[in-house]
Amino acid sequence: SDESWYVVRNTPGVTSFVGSGNKPVPLAESEIRGIQRQVKAEAPTKVSVEYQVDESVRVVDGPFTDF
Repeated sequence: SDESWYVVRNTPGVTSFVGSGNKPVPLAESEIRGIQRQVKAEAPTKVSVEYQVDESVRVVDGPFTDF
C-alpha cells in the first residue's frame, strides 16, 4: 500500500533501494548475504586518537585530504 511504502522510504537509515526507478525488486537470500558481506568488509574502522590543542595533523584521505 502507499502507506507502507511511505513508512519504508522514510525509515531512518534507509538511503536507497535495489531496483530501477521507484520500484524495488525482491532479492534472493544469497544476494542479501553477498551485499551484507561487502558492506561489512567496507565498513570503516573507528580509531580513537587523542590530539592536543594546536597540534598539527595531516589529513591523508577523505574530503579534507591535503588541507
